[in-house]
Amino acid sequence: MAAPTLPNPTSVFVLPSGRTLGYAQYGTPSASAPTAFYHHGFPGSQSEALGWDAAARAAGVRLISVERPGMGASTFQVGRTLLDWPGDLLALADHLQVSRFAVLGVSGGGPYALASHHRLPRARCAGAALVCALYPTTALGCGGMLWTTWALLTLCPRAPTLCGFALDYVLGGVARDLARPERLETAVAEGLQGRTAQDRSVLERRDARAALVASTRGAMVSGGLGAAWDGLLLGGDFGFRLEDVRAEDARGGRVVMWHGGLDQNVPAHMAERAAARMAGAELRLSPECAHLDLPYKKADEVMQCVKEMLQS
Repeated sequence: MAAPTLPNPTSVFVLPSGRTLGYAQYGTPSASAPTAFYHHGFPGSQSEALGWDAAARAAGVRLISVERPGMGASTFQVGRTLLDWPGDLLALADHLQVSRFAVLGVSGGGPYALASHHRLPRARCAGAALVCALYPTTALGCGGMLWTTWALLTLCPRAPTLCGFALDYVLGGVARDLARPERLETAVAEGLQGRTAQDRSVLERRDARAALVASTRGAMVSGGLGAAWDGLLLGGDFGFRLEDVRAEDARGGRVVMWHGGLDQNVPAHMAERAAARMAGAELRLSPECAHLDLPYKKADEVMQCVKEMLQS
């Protein structure tokens, strides 16, 4: 069966505060299947999980992709912090009657998955899978990072409103031009020029290309401020120390990290240093992979690991 090239429709959950969370379900549709909450990259939206759909189905995992405040169908949240997220996630899990789950964080979604693992009880959050994830630059530095990523993580914490306007100027107009969707496809392809051959090769996959374009479109649907605030949090203090993350205890709670040795967005040394600070964390380094290709090359392995977390 050919990989799908259209993201699943977005559902909307209204939080007790009145804010909304956009989400979509991928993988195995059964409510009784092992469930993981997917945390998209920066900037992104629920459509990013389209690229994981086939692997999740093969593993029998239900994947729920959630949009962060200010992106997709999720309401912008003034003054939010990274540690506000676990409460939103738990409210959605309760709404969907998911008693126990794993969290999967990809790239800029990694810190949110890690915050959820850190904050939520093991009876609810069984473990965290972190794929080409970002780790705190305030603790680990950002030496060797791609200059565009470095610039966003440096400038967003200092001037989020200005960065929001800049992101909207660069991406927003083409992302919202539904009459000429090819404009965003071209912009995404041009944005990968100068990246590794491994990263550029992702565009050869129909599902990966569709996921990347649709995710970017969703991120910009309400402008650039939501993405800029995401950058503020990702480039700032996480609100907890990596040393406080306990990957294993009597009730489980694994943290498994996948990272590419050729990653330019988040250099591999950041993952190595992060793993050394989190007691019990497991790092699986792939020297031949970069940033964008790693999730697709390791998707089956990640889904099997997530399933094992929920069976422990």
